[in-house]
Amino acid sequence: MVNWTMLPHMSALWKKILSEFKPGKDEKRKVLFFDLADPAKRIDADLLAALKIIGEFQQYHDVILGLNESEALHVAKVLRLKKFPRSQKGYAALAGAIREKLVLHTVVVHPMEFACGADAEGEAFVTGPYTAKPKITTGAGDHFNAGFLIGRLLGLSLAHSLQLAVANSGFYVRHAQSPNREQLVRFLQTL
Repeated sequence: MVNWTMLPHMSALWKKILSEFKPGKDEKRKVLFFDLADPAKRIDADLLAALKIIGEFQQYHDVILGLNESEALHVAKVLRLKKFPRSQKGYAALAGAIREKLVLHTVVVHPMEFACGADAEGEAFVTGPYTAKPKITTGAGDHFNAGFLIGRLLGLSLAHSLQLAVANSGFYVRHAQSPNREQLVRFLQTL
């Protein structure tokens, strides 16, 4: 579920989904991914309400909240979390603090140079294949999210899912196109 910022009634839609589409007793938990898309464009009260609703989905599903660096810092401010150092370990701890505060399955934070996250198994971080001369940057976060979700759906660990995410995004910004499977494998081998 993406682009909450630009869709003013998305929180109401989420509430409706929660009330009308509850899984059956024997139904397997689904993975739900949320990307707020620059929550700084909305007022803090709206963001807090949206985060609360996202947390309500965790009762029935495994919720992943994906945040770029500025989104993570804004969410942390609104949740009144302490400041964390801008480092891989610091932002992994930030992901853990957001995850704990919202009681979510997984939180991922991805600055340009690295990526980190936290789930029930703990915190993880990986160095990204940063390039100072990208061919394109619009869509890099979407490619990161896609790589991460594929990793999770394949049953990869948090660290391996993060590695797949930074590789997918890294290939995209260098070539201005999405990688196919073979291209992604070759790119991963160069990291």
